[in-house]
Amino acid sequence: MRIIYQGERMSTSVAVKRPVLRYEIYAYADHVMSSKPNITTLTLESHITFLLNKTSEWLSKQEGALEMVRQSSQEVRCEREKFRAREKEIRTKREIKQHEEMEKKEVIEMKRIEKLEIETNQMMFYGLWQTVNQVNNEIAQLHSQKDQEEGLKTQLRFRKSVFKQTSLNKNVYNFSKVENGKRVQLSVEELKLNVISLVKSACLIPTPEKSDPHLLVGKHIKHKWLDNGNVI
Repeated sequence: MRIIYQGERMSTSVAVKRPVLRYEIYAYADHVMSSKPNITTLTLESHITFLLNKTSEWLSKQEGALEMVRQSSQEVRCEREKFRAREKEIRTKREIKQHEEMEKKEVIEMKRIEKLEIETNQMMFYGLWQTVNQVNNEIAQLHSQKDQEEGLKTQLRFRKSVFKQTSLNKNVYNFSKVENGKRVQLSVEELKLNVISLVKSACLIPTPEKSDPHLLVGKHIKHKWLDNGNVI
């Protein structure tokens, strides 16, 4: 390696030296590229780094160079051990964090399922109101205001959480409103109107948008029939 090192140093000694390091690097690069035009960028960078490495010359001028090399080798072993320990610690912490995240997701999923089960059980008690007449009849059968409110809220919760029904009215699932700077609960009639609006919107069939050119709904199609090769 030392012979190769000295040979490379001799081959690039003709390169023009500059007082600034980057200019010297440019000179080395120009000389190497002129002598080795097919050299790749990575090889060129490695070549120049190897040529500018003066560690061997510096060590040859130091007293106890072998002891310094031996001590450096021991430090490398220690650094590798520290690196492995740190890597193991990072891996352990990552696994613990992943396990905690999985547990959190499981808890959230269990709560979601439990919530859906509660809402489904409540819906089984009141039944799903699917028409306007059914809404009016079911409300009439509930005598207390509290039962009427709970029945209407159950319909809203079920359509929001289970059916995931959307509406243009963003406040249709709210149970309260702001009035004179204070938040007050919606009345039975207001909750009833929200449920009726959802019931009606569930029965509507959306019309195709103009942005969907592939849909044929509402389009006129020209048909042609062939009779012995002639278009009728």
